Amino acid sequence: EAIVFSNDHLVVARALLLAANDLNIKTYYLQHASVSKYFPPLEFSYALLDGEDAYLKYKNCGPVKSEVHLVGMSKFDDYVHHINENTKLKSLGVAFNFSSDVETVYAFLSSIREQHQDIKIIVRPHPGDQRTLPEVAGIEVSEASKENSFEFLKRIDCLISGNSSIHLEAVLLNVYPCYYNFSGNEPFDY
Repeated sequence: EAIVFSNDHLVVARALLLAANDLNIKTYYLQHASVSKYFPPLEFSYALLDGEDAYLKYKNCGPVKSEVHLVGMSKFDDYVHHINENTKLKSLGVAFNFSSDVETVYAFLSSIREQHQDIKIIVRPHPGDQRTLPEVAGIEVSEASKENSFEFLKRIDCLISGNSSIHLEAVLLNVYPCYYNFSGNEPFDY
């Protein structure tokens, strides 16, 4: 009777959306990450967005054909009372995604580890990244299958990451976000 989407731009999701719309099947879109001007237009029956910023960005992507509801970032609700109040860097988190070179990430981490042995370092690959990670003494791995992004962010004072929505989540918890390009490609901001 209905299909729920958490991704609106992958080819499989777009194909399923087109088929559902042709068959008059209701579709619900639950925003799961930040939106940019590069996204396709909203063409779901209903779109549940984090807020007005996302809605305005979608309006710039083309005509909005969805009934839009601004619902906030519900995954943050359980963490609103876990705002970081540390004034000294004790724990550093590094998040990376598919476009990041794992060797570059670990060379970066090893350099930090050598210079700052007193800082706890936690690395977090993207939840869909299945690459095997090296084991490095003094560097902990946050497994996305066992620890959601907010649980990871609760444990750090500063986040270093490339193009990722985790920066927005970090800011919500008062975790200092730093952009670093691990991919070697020309940096750009979604």
